[in-house]
Amino acid sequence: MKPFQRDALCVMQALLGVISSNFRMVSLSRKINTLTIQFVLEQKNEEDFAEIEDFKFELSVLLDQDDTIEIQVIISDQPIIMAPPSESDITVFRRRNE
Repeated sequence: MKPFQRDALCVMQALLGVISSNFRMVSLSRKINTLTIQFVLEQKNEEDFAEIEDFKFELSVLLDQDDTIEIQVIISDQPIIMAPPSESDITVFRRRNE
């Protein structure tokens, strides 16, 4: 298994139980030792922010200790344009009605 594929599986495992109806999309990208997880939420919600913090901790346990995890949260109800998957970028969740 390629390292980025492992990253995606770890992200998906850490996401179990995190996703609420407010989540629109979750994607990840890797640049050397930095894994950036981008969450798109429909509206600001403190409970979702707390879940994202818990997610970050869970993911840090699953990944190598040398990795840096960056979290980006975007609040938007605008249409989402997904980029095609690549060697360093992939979408792991997108809400059905998007």
